[in-house]
Amino acid sequence: MAKQLPPNMKGYVMVEDRIPIFYKDYPDGRITSEVVAFTEDSIITRSFIYRNAEEQEKNLPLSTGICKEVFTNGQPKYVEVSETSSIGRALANYNIRGEDEDGNQAKRPSLEEMQSVQALQEDAANPQSGHLVEAAVAAGGTLINSTPPLTQDDYVGSAEENQFIQTQTPVAVSNTPQCPAGHGDMVWKEGISQKTNEPYAFWSCSQFPTCRNSADKDGKVK
Repeated sequence: MAKQLPPNMKGYVMVEDRIPIFYKDYPDGRITSEVVAFTEDSIITRSFIYRNAEEQEKNLPLSTGICKEVFTNGQPKYVEVSETSSIGRALANYNIRGEDEDGNQAKRPSLEEMQSVQALQEDAANPQSGHLVEAAVAAGGTLINSTPPLTQDDYVGSAEENQFIQTQTPVAVSNTPQCPAGHGDMVWKEGISQKTNEPYAFWSCSQFPTCRNSADKDGKVK
C-alpha cells in the first residue's frame, strides 16, 4: 500500500513499492540499469527487467524503461533518480504498477517521476544561477566524470555484448567507417572481454545484433 502523499501526488506510488511485486512474481528475476548518455547536469538511463538469469544472458527482457533527468535545485540527486525512474518505467511497461492509497491500481508514472516534474516546475518559477554540476554535488548529488559522454547507440544490446566491459575510448581515425548495409556511422567498441579477459577494439554496426558488420581500428570494414 502506498504511503500518505500530498494531494497533488495522490494515485502515484514509489518504485520501491513496485519492485517487491516483480520479485514476488519472478523470484529469480533480474533488474539491471545502464547509462545511455550524460552531460554535466543531465543523464539518460535505461533499465531492463528479466524473468531470470538465463533470459538475461539471452538478452530477452520482459520490458525496458528509459528516463532522462536534469539537475534542479529541488532534485540534486538526479543521477540516482534517473536510475530509479527508468526501473519504474520498465515495471510499468510490464503493467507492474502497485496499488495507490485507496487500493486501486496506481497511475503509470512513478512518484519519483512526478516529483521530478514538480522540481522542474519549481526550478523554472524560481531560477537560480544555472544548473551547475558543482551545485548538484554540493547538494548531495553524484558526479560522473570518469568516462566521456556516451551516445544512445552505446548501450549494451545483446547477451554477446554483455560479455564486454565498455570503455568507449575515442580512436584517431579521419572518418568514421560506414556500415556497408546502409546503417550509417559505425560505433566504436573497446574494452576487456569478461569471457576471455582479452582486450578488444573494433567498429561495430549501430544496429548490432541485427547487423553484424564490423571494421578494424583503422576503419577497414571486415
